[in-house]
Formats: sequence, structure tokens, C-alpha cells
Amino acid sequence: MLRRTLKRSLHPTRNLIERSRWLRPFRGLLHHPSLWRLGANTVAGGVLVGAYAGLIPGPFQVLTALILSLLFRVNLPVAVAFTLYSNPLTIVPLYVAAWTLGQWLTGGHSGQLPAMPNWDQLPFMDWLQGWLHWFAGMGWPFVMGLFALASLIGGAGWLLVQLMWRWPVYRRQWQRRSVSPRPPAISR
Repeated sequence: MLRRTLKRSLHPTRNLIERSRWLRPFRGLLHHPSLWRLGANTVAGGVLVGAYAGLIPGPFQVLTALILSLLFRVNLPVAVAFTLYSNPLTIVPLYVAAWTLGQWLTGGHSGQLPAMPNWDQLPFMDWLQGWLHWFAGMGWPFVMGLFALASLIGGAGWLLVQLMWRWPVYRRQWQRRSVSPRPPAISR
């Protein structure tokens, strides 16, 4: 029942895509069935794509999730929704964790995160320049850490979706096996 409801609400109709001026340029690409299929591989792939797109700085997360979903033919709504794990409350701790993980992976010995600028009451351009300077100060360990953290989050999410998706089938098979009578042993 839940699957049917999700399928009805997540799969756009052809008229909806053709009427939307934002989706009109992509109408040929958005009709691929894998983008809307609720299967173990497409949903798990959407989680993996969303994990990578979610750690991209700035407002490009949804656009990146859209492009990666089109490239890898994974569930588009799941990929876009999973980018929301990084939000204004979690992004700084995620970036600090990525930098720390990158320091460990690259063998960096500086051990000190660049100081965050004071962003109180700054005009937007000064705020943006402060962000860019802070990112540049973190350097290569930050880039490596972002990739590693996205791989860890995405891999764990992919595995969890695969297990949750297949768990009812495995449970039914196990129950049938334990309830069904065993054939008698053949003696010679």
C-alpha cells in the first residue's frame, strides 16, 4: 500500500512535465522509467547519489543530484531528498568531520582547522568571501575528506536500503524453512 501511494505521488505525469516551464527543457530525459522506479537498486542508488551531492557547498546540491540521477539512472526524488541531510545546522559539523578525516587520510600534521571568520552582520559579498577563504584554507585534506565522508555516508545508506528492502523476503524464506517439514533421510 505504501509503495503504491509513493509510486502515484512520486511519478510525474507526462502533462505535468510538459506544462512546467522549468522541466520543459528536460522532458525527454525525465521520462526514463529508472528515474521514478521504486526498486532496491534505484532507491539505494538515489541514496548514494544524494550523499555525494549533499556535501557540495552552496545551492548546487539539488542540481548535482538531478544531473547524477540522470547519468546513473537512479531514483530522482530519493536522490534530491537525501541531499537534505546537509542543511544549515549540519553543514559545518560535516565539513569539520570531512577535514578531520582528510587530515587523517593524507597524513596531514597541521592538526588545526583554519579559524572561521566572524560572520555576524556581514554584507553578503563579505560573507561569501569569508566562506571562500575558509574553504581555501582547508585545502587538499578537505577535498579528500569530503570524498571519503560522502563515500562512507553513501555506502552505509546504500547498504541499509538494500538490507531493508530485502529483509521481508529473507524473513519469509527463513520462516518457510523453519516451518516446513524436512524430508525423511534416505537410509541405505
